[in-house]
Amino acid sequence: MMETMIGRSIIWVLLIFLIMPLAASYVISWLTMKSQRHLMLRFGQHAPFIFSWLGTIVHELAHALLALLFGHHLDKIVLLTNPFKSDKDRRLGYVDHSWHSHNLYQRLGNFFIGLAPMLVISLVTGIITQILWPNLFDIQTLGWHVFVGVPGWQIVIWICLIFNLNLGMNISSADWHNVWQGLTVYIMFLLIVGLILGLFIIDDALIWETVGYWLAMTWLINFGISLVIMGLTSILV
Repeated sequence: MMETMIGRSIIWVLLIFLIMPLAASYVISWLTMKSQRHLMLRFGQHAPFIFSWLGTIVHELAHALLALLFGHHLDKIVLLTNPFKSDKDRRLGYVDHSWHSHNLYQRLGNFFIGLAPMLVISLVTGIITQILWPNLFDIQTLGWHVFVGVPGWQIVIWICLIFNLNLGMNISSADWHNVWQGLTVYIMFLLIVGLILGLFIIDDALIWETVGYWLAMTWLINFGISLVIMGLTSILV
């Protein structure tokens, strides 16, 4: 019985904290890059700077913040590159950081540093929504009721900010390289967490009910926003 509980706890932990964020990040990033391509086809090569400058800045700040949190050394930070100066890697911004490969904590950090834009922009999106359009958090008011009591100017600002931020949620090949560098240590960490939870909890479904459900809703909301933006930008092409 104990072995079964431990095994199921480990499966829940891997599903919620590894498989779900990786799959969601890949899909959302793909949708975001498609949206950026649509904008570039319609408005030219400088379109990403026009429509996602804020998202790019938050994207790079997220990398830098997580790098510092996990003890990495920040070598160089460029929040937004010069749009009139060609970057050899076609980057809108970048963060160069270094770490000690023998330090497990710093190696673990690579996983989170790579996915940092997804995590931080999701948090910023939630904060902005709470300030400008809190009705969206009330599931019972879904429908036209979400517009009740919310000034039109707040909705316009919300749309502009979320559009800009969402376009910064693309995960580059360099970001994915960071993720893979920390993946092994992260999986080891999750296995230990799953083992401990399996030893102490009575019902493994609590892992989903207390954490997994809300994280899944967050990823679904981000996916929905990315899908809508991709659909809207495709009309421009």
